[in-house]
Order: sequence, then structure tokens, then C-alpha cells
Amino acid sequence: MLLAVSWAAPASAHDGAERVSLVLAKLPPRDSAAYKAILAQAGKPAIETLSLTKAEVWSFAAGSLAAVRTEATRHGASVRTLGKDWNVFRLGASRVKLGTKLKAMLERIGASRTTASYTLVTTPRPAVFEYALTRDAGVNWPSEGAPRIVVHLNEQTTVAIARKGVTLRADSLVWRGEVVGTGAPATIMWWPGATMSGRVAHEGRIYSIRCIRGNIHVVVEMREDKMPPEHAPMPGHTRPPDRS
Repeated sequence: MLLAVSWAAPASAHDGAERVSLVLAKLPPRDSAAYKAILAQAGKPAIETLSLTKAEVWSFAAGSLAAVRTEATRHGASVRTLGKDWNVFRLGASRVKLGTKLKAMLERIGASRTTASYTLVTTPRPAVFEYALTRDAGVNWPSEGAPRIVVHLNEQTTVAIARKGVTLRADSLVWRGEVVGTGAPATIMWWPGATMSGRVAHEGRIYSIRCIRGNIHVVVEMREDKMPPEHAPMPGHTRPPDRS
């Protein structure tokens, strides 16, 4: 199972030059000589600042990529290139050594009468995840052109979800979407420490996303007939789980 961002590749520059997009985290202060040295390698990039992780997304001519990457790394910044397709959730968490405590947690989830099935997935770096959820959040997108994420609910089922809105808080964000073709709701609550919870509705079923450790999450297909009547899809006061 994976959750993948799906949109067109970065637009070409007006002069026809190929563009590349980088997510840069742990950058030096903007008024520092180190920051200016990195910026000089990119020319005049388009910059989008991520308010929660404090990372930045730069878009500039692809020919400058190697120089920007080298200079950023030299000053202690981390760099992630955004290609045409990049995943938000990835398969492979099942190969991670979870330890006794987390194995017991998964056993409890699997044994719950409200669980139909579950799958482990991993999220990418927090800055990349934040950009996936907030990209061009200030743009007034038409409904048919809104940024989308593509969610593989299981090995057989994939849905596209169009963003309807995103609310930024001091320490978190709430992302709201709508399944393309059905209008079913989807909600993601995310904290910068890679902690997330969420819900996706599809064909009468509810899929719950829960953090179990760091960037390792479990996606649970719920048995709604076994859930208590008063169960709420996404209570506004939900807080991140204890990660100790």
C-alpha cells in the first residue's frame, strides 16, 4: 500500500530551460553568508517556505542542481529532489524491526473487532510531507485543478483525493480532501514530528491512518458495523499519540 502525490512535473522556465524543485531543510539563517552562498548557486529561484518544518522549496534551472546541492550540503542543509512522481507513503515498513512493544500494538490492532485488515506504510521526511499537503495552499484552485494525492488503500484499491482545503495551526495542520468520482471525505491531521492521523472514506468503508512510531504508520480498514454508534470520523480535539 502506498499514498502517492500525483501532479505534473515542475513547469519549465519562460526561456524553455528545464526546471528542478528541491526541498531544503536545516538551512542556515536567511541573513547569513552561508544562506546567500547557497542562493547564489540557484540564481533567482522561486521559493515557497514551509511554516511548520521551516524548510524551503526552491524551483530553479536544472543546470544549477549540482552546484546548489554541493553548496547546501557544505553548509549542513539536507536536500531532497522532487521528481515527476514521489511517494508520500511507501511500502516496506513491514521489514522494519519494530520491537516487542510495537509488535504487541499491531497484534491488538489486528485482533480488534473493528479491524477488517491493516497494512504498514512509511512516510518520507517531514518537510517533503508538509509540501505534499500544503503546496500552493494560497492559490484559489478550481475544483477540477486542485492538487491531488493518490492513495492505494490496499493492493487492489486506489483512489485519487483532491484537496478541498488545508488549515495551518501553530504546531500542526488539518488537510481536507474529497475522493474524486464519489465525493467521499478524507481528512489528515499532521504534526511536524512525522506524526499523523487520518481517515479516508471509500465505497462504504472507512480507512483509518495511525502513527505507531516516527514515520511508521498503519492503515486500518475498519469494520463499521462493529464500531460504536457514537463514533466520530475525525474529532477536532484529536492529539498525536504518545511516541515514547
